[in-house]
Amino acid sequence: MPAMERGESPVLGQASGVYREKPVSPMLRRHFVSAWFHQKPSGVARQTAVVPDACADLIWFGGNLLVAGPDHQVRFESVPPGATVVGMRFQPGAVAVWLGVPASAIVGARIQLDCFCKGQAQELIDLIGDTRDPAVAARRLEAALEKITGDLASPANSSRIILESLTQTREARGSITRQLTSASSAALRAGIWLWSENLGSRTSHATIPGASENPSCARSC
Repeated sequence: MPAMERGESPVLGQASGVYREKPVSPMLRRHFVSAWFHQKPSGVARQTAVVPDACADLIWFGGNLLVAGPDHQVRFESVPPGATVVGMRFQPGAVAVWLGVPASAIVGARIQLDCFCKGQAQELIDLIGDTRDPAVAARRLEAALEKITGDLASPANSSRIILESLTQTREARGSITRQLTSASSAALRAGIWLWSENLGSRTSHATIPGASENPSCARSC
C-alpha cells in the first residue's frame, strides 16, 4: 500500500463520500448482519483511515470479491476517487462457515475470495455483473448470496453468546459460562478457544478494502 506523502492528512473512513447501510434479507440473517456500500467522492485522491470495529466483511470492489478480516489497529487504505465499495458484514462465527477458517486466522488481512472458494467467487462476480450504481451492486450481491446460503450451516451459538456478553455491562452480563454450557460440547470448546484467542485484542473491521497482508490460501471449494 502506498505510504502517505509528507503533510497529507487521511480522511476518516465513512466521513467522505456516500455511505449507506441496511439490514440484510431474512434469508441471509443467519450469516450476515448488514449490507452496505460506500461511494468515494471524486477529486483528489486521499488515503482513508479505517478504524477497527470488530467485524469481518465480504467486499465487492473493482469487479472482484475479497474478504476483509477483523482489524486490530487503524489502517490506511488507498481507494481511487469516485470508486464504489460494496460489502456484507459477517455475523459472529460465520467466517468459519463460509471460508473454513476461523476469523482469528485472517485478522488484519485482505484476501481474494477465490483464494478460499474459486468457483463460487466467480459465480458471485458474474451475478453482480458490471454496474457503477452502488445500490444496484449491493442488491445484486445480496441476491447472489441468497442463492447459495441455504446450503450452509448456521454459525455456532457460542460466537454470538461471547460477542453479546462483551457488549453488555458487567451487571447485565450474567454468567457467560452458564450460557455457553447450554450449547453443544463442540460449540462450547469452539467458544472457549475463540474467547481465549481473541478477547485480548477485541477490535475489528474496516469498511474500505486493500490488498495487503494476505495469508496463504486456505482451501478450495
